[in-house]
Amino acid sequence: MALIFLLIIISFVPEQIITYTFPFIFLSFFLLYKNFFFLCPKKRILNIYLILFLCFFLVSIISTILNQASFINFGLAILTYFSSILALLLAFTFPHNKNILRITISLLVFFSLVQILIGLFQLYRTFGFSMVNPFSITTAAGDFFTGFLGNSHLLALKLFFLATILTFLWWGTKKKKYLIYTIFVILGWLLASAIHSIILAIITIIFYTLLSNKLKRRKLKIFIYAFGAIIVIFTLTSVIQPGNIDYAKNQMSSLLNKDDSLRIRKLTGLKNTLFKLPQEKFYAPIIGVGLGSYSSRAAMITSGEYLRHHPSFIPIIPSKETKKFILPLWNRELLKNKWNHGVSNQPFSSWQSIYGEVGFIGLIIFLFVFFNNIKVFSFLLNNCKDKYICSIASGMLFFTIYLFFLLFMDNWLEYPRLMIPYWLITGLLLKEMASVKKKKNEKI
Repeated sequence: MALIFLLIIISFVPEQIITYTFPFIFLSFFLLYKNFFFLCPKKRILNIYLILFLCFFLVSIISTILNQASFINFGLAILTYFSSILALLLAFTFPHNKNILRITISLLVFFSLVQILIGLFQLYRTFGFSMVNPFSITTAAGDFFTGFLGNSHLLALKLFFLATILTFLWWGTKKKKYLIYTIFVILGWLLASAIHSIILAIITIIFYTLLSNKLKRRKLKIFIYAFGAIIVIFTLTSVIQPGNIDYAKNQMSSLLNKDDSLRIRKLTGLKNTLFKLPQEKFYAPIIGVGLGSYSSRAAMITSGEYLRHHPSFIPIIPSKETKKFILPLWNRELLKNKWNHGVSNQPFSSWQSIYGEVGFIGLIIFLFVFFNNIKVFSFLLNNCKDKYICSIASGMLFFTIYLFFLLFMDNWLEYPRLMIPYWLITGLLLKEMASVKKKKNEKI
């Protein structure tokens, strides 16, 4: 139980170095003293993940050696990518107990509500009683709603992740407390004003509604709920922050602009990656230019142009590909203009970074990981009779579809404060799937 508490609490701490290092410390402890890979009776269910991540690791090493890329960047990328994924493995150190999942959700609710209260205080401290609608004063009001995290977009996504699970828990269990929690968490999500997260939520609702096989028998009801959710989200956003809606419209219109100087820089970065990077190295589309050596968070950290305060112990060693294709689009000089900070102008995202650094092979490996997650959640939806587990599986399935789109926006795979809860719950649901399969085999 203590480990769950620690994993959840480090996903809310302001110091990122803690979230990057502690999961490795936790895993090292269990490997040395518990040897859980050999003692865990459910370890077979982990094999597909272990194989996929081992393949990613091996391809990354080959790519780094072939490109003569920096092993400092490589090591930092291992830290940024796998610190959150280790939560999936750590979930298998817990005994199989459904209360563990309930405790995990309860901890997430508690710490999230604390963040919302802190965020409200931050708005009051900044805007006084105008905090009733701070967006009437400035469209950037959401930037002050950060909680302990110091990042409004990160807080918004953590709250949306929880809101997804709580919504399905309310729908599946019909308990009013989940509806109350959902309302508070969704309001917090909207106040943090990550407009891209709101647009992606609407897109995901449409995809989930159209693709969900589990809900075919209640298709009309699902469409009504989905349509209602879209109307509510869009209406609340339009009323609370109309200026940000206009900003989003302007950003979308720039997608069609043929002039690179007027187009959002995210598209320019993607264009560089798909068309110009292969001209530098013909094998880049296959195995990339080296893990941590293009546009991942690790690569940006070592570029010296990313962190607000660059630590002295991290060397500034950007690769020549980063310097040529990414840094002209994202550097301290450009960021002196506050309008250049937006997500749409970030020339990096997780899918782009994986492709640029580990090529199609790395991209396919991670797509298999996502596909396997969807299989796990879908299996529980169709075979688990526990309404609580089924509801969480529904929420995780929804958020996994959402996450697929989200990873086109930023290097979110390398943010353990967002991803630790996702991988932890995925691991706990993997154990539930193993339990359900075992019961089915016993009946046969």
